[in-house]
Amino acid sequence: MNVYEGVDMAEVNRDLEDIARKEREVMTLEQFEEMINEMAAEYEAKQNAAASYDEDAIFYGVSR
Repeated sequence: MNVYEGVDMAEVNRDLEDIARKEREVMTLEQFEEMINEMAAEYEAKQNAAASYDEDAIFYGVSR
């Protein structure tokens, strides 16, 4: 008994390629969102550090 008898393997392969393409798209979007979130967090940290330096300079009379 051949379990693949009557199965269009080209159609199966097309379906598998479609599934793989969709999975790659999802993974790419997730990686992109993660990268953007990391960049935003790094930006915020640098902005906070810069503001802290400014406040220190004003407090110690180095700047106005």
